[in-house]
Amino acid sequence: MKHILKKKHTKFLSFIIIMTIAIVGVLLLLELLNLFNITTAFIKLPKYKILVIILILNISIFLFYRLFIYNINLEYNLVHKKLKNISNDLQSLSIAISELSRGNLIIQAINTEEIIKGKNEHKENELINLYDQISSYIKESILDFNTITSVPCKRLIYIGADSFREGEKCGEIMGKLLNGNGRVAVLINKMTVVGQVLRYKGFKSILNKEYPNIEILGIWEEFEDVKETYRLSKELIKKYPGLSGIYITEGTTPVGAADAIKDQGKIEKIKIIAHDLTNPTMKNLESGLIKATLSQNPYTQGYEPIIYLYNYLINRKKPPTSRKLTLLEIVNNENYKKFWNNEQGALISEKTIQTLSVPEVNTLSKQLKIAVILTDDKLFWEPVAKGIKDATIKLKDHNVMVKCIIPEAIQSGGRNAELYIPVIDNLLNEGIDALSLPIFDRNLIPYLNDKIDNGLVVATFNSEPFNFRGIMDNVAKHAESLYKVSEDLATGSNESNYATTQINNTMKNILTGSKYQLEKLSESEKGIISLMENIDKIVLKTNESSQAAENTIKAAQIGHETVQKSRESIQELLKSSKTATDIINTLNGDTIKIQEIINIIEDISSQTSILAINASIQAAHAGEEGKGFSVVASEVKELAKKSTLATKNIQELIKTILLGIEKATKSISYSMAEVNKSVKISEKVEIALNDILRASGDNENKIRVIDLAVKEIKEIIDVFKKSMDSFVKLNRENSAAVEEITKSTNDMSQQIQDISNMANLLSDMSRVQDDLVAQFILEETKNKKI
Repeated sequence: MKHILKKKHTKFLSFIIIMTIAIVGVLLLLELLNLFNITTAFIKLPKYKILVIILILNISIFLFYRLFIYNINLEYNLVHKKLKNISNDLQSLSIAISELSRGNLIIQAINTEEIIKGKNEHKENELINLYDQISSYIKESILDFNTITSVPCKRLIYIGADSFREGEKCGEIMGKLLNGNGRVAVLINKMTVVGQVLRYKGFKSILNKEYPNIEILGIWEEFEDVKETYRLSKELIKKYPGLSGIYITEGTTPVGAADAIKDQGKIEKIKIIAHDLTNPTMKNLESGLIKATLSQNPYTQGYEPIIYLYNYLINRKKPPTSRKLTLLEIVNNENYKKFWNNEQGALISEKTIQTLSVPEVNTLSKQLKIAVILTDDKLFWEPVAKGIKDATIKLKDHNVMVKCIIPEAIQSGGRNAELYIPVIDNLLNEGIDALSLPIFDRNLIPYLNDKIDNGLVVATFNSEPFNFRGIMDNVAKHAESLYKVSEDLATGSNESNYATTQINNTMKNILTGSKYQLEKLSESEKGIISLMENIDKIVLKTNESSQAAENTIKAAQIGHETVQKSRESIQELLKSSKTATDIINTLNGDTIKIQEIINIIEDISSQTSILAINASIQAAHAGEEGKGFSVVASEVKELAKKSTLATKNIQELIKTILLGIEKATKSISYSMAEVNKSVKISEKVEIALNDILRASGDNENKIRVIDLAVKEIKEIIDVFKKSMDSFVKLNRENSAAVEEITKSTNDMSQQIQDISNMANLLSDMSRVQDDLVAQFILEETKNKKI
């Protein structure tokens, strides 16, 4: 390029010299013509006019030079300066890469900060624009290189998402939504916010790799301002009619882009992909203006750093990993209800709650002070603030004071390191023990590292720079740990080898004992089988005895019932006999009374007969007057005879009755005597039957006890038999297992020997790796710049 410019410059200078010589030659020619009196119309002109013409001609030549030759010279100077800067940048980058290739991970390439701009007339110059584009690529490469070797933060742990992976996820979503074809614009807060720059790079990387037909039109800063996002989106829609996608690297301003495509009537044509779950974003997601957003579990980012800091202050044990990445969830119109509730906001899943860290017991006597610097407590930061609040409540009973602050300068959108430094200084003056914060500006890291070296414990969340130097720093630490572990493994494998040999010998002894046990168990098994057969016979006999006892009891019960009935009948008979005796005695008494009455009647009859005779005598004495009375006296006399006769008959009958009563009395007395004997006999029989019943009941109970005992013995022996069978089976299996173990221990012994050899090899490899890592320059008082 320089050669071409010089060549053009030389040609124009030659042209000017020739033109000057030509003018001088014309003037000389005119003078010669005058000398020879040769006249022309031009010669006849006054000389001053000729001079004016010559002057105009020179001015034209000058203007031509100024407009073309001079501008070309200016372009040459501009391009020369740009080439010089590009050369310096490339030289710095080349030296830095050379330093990196020999292990210098603290090297930083110098990025020329002077921006050389030409005048407006050069803005359409394709060559200059090409140089500007090349320069921007080189500056971006230097920035990326310096990112690789920038100072890593010495914080305890980072809780949050991998920003590059977030960008890749969003790139995958965009690629699928556009079916691999389209034009996409990227809106970012600021190019200095490392997390969002990494998101952009991840987004760009996945599109270049998986969806090469999707064109990224460029990246525009919207400064986390909704109005600016709206303006930019509207401008992009007008400028690029074929715009089919907008990717916004943060969660505050997607609503601005959604409003822009709605106002421009591009709802179905332009796909918006965003980050985080906020109320405005979720409303637009529900309505379809925003196609998808990426959730990064913000609640955990607020809660976990505080608990990790507290546990480290208590036990000084570092977490198993220095980066705990949160789960990334793609949220769209179909599944958003799993992650969002219009009243509650972002939902905290049960899985998240179950995986939260648990604070340990505070064994320190002093109160611990943990500070949190939060960017905001609204939109995306609202669940982060809730996580901080819940961690504060959790640690309240552990003698911990958690102070969360939202500095006004940071809340208004500031992400620069100079805004954080005075806030941290004030917190240190208050005597905090630990600090949790996001890092958006890598320039904050050297300051934080200095404070960490002086005792401050730091955890980061949501965003932090992460680079190759940090990776190598972790590799170096892991190499050191690997070396120690490999040595322990080698020592442990030797001990394991010795222990395995002992186990092998023990197993052989166990195998011998198991075989002997199996022999004895076989003998015991035979005895148990014989015992089982005898018990079965006993069970059979006890069943028969039990049946006989039951039959005896039934018969005794029947006899007892019969005796009771007989006794009852005898008792009734005895009662009847007593009643008959009483009746006979009464009858006997009544008969005697009747006899007495008959005697009286007999006396009355005698007296009546005497009176009748007297009456007859008196009637005879009376004569005719006494005839009627004589008749009565005769009748009375006749009646007296009949009464006397009847009395005699009654007396005879009474005698007969008395004889019958006497016989009946004797018979009843005899019967009663016999009944009494029967009663006594039935009482004895009843007593005997009761004894039989009692004895039979006792016998039945004893048989039942025997039966139960035999059954229990049988069950126990059955169980014992099963146990013996299982034991025999287990013993056989154990014997087989012991044989397998013996074989395995032999193999294990060989494997442990191999492990021991590998451990020694690993120890050597880790030592070599440690030596290799030692060749990397990872720390220095001041970063070296080339």
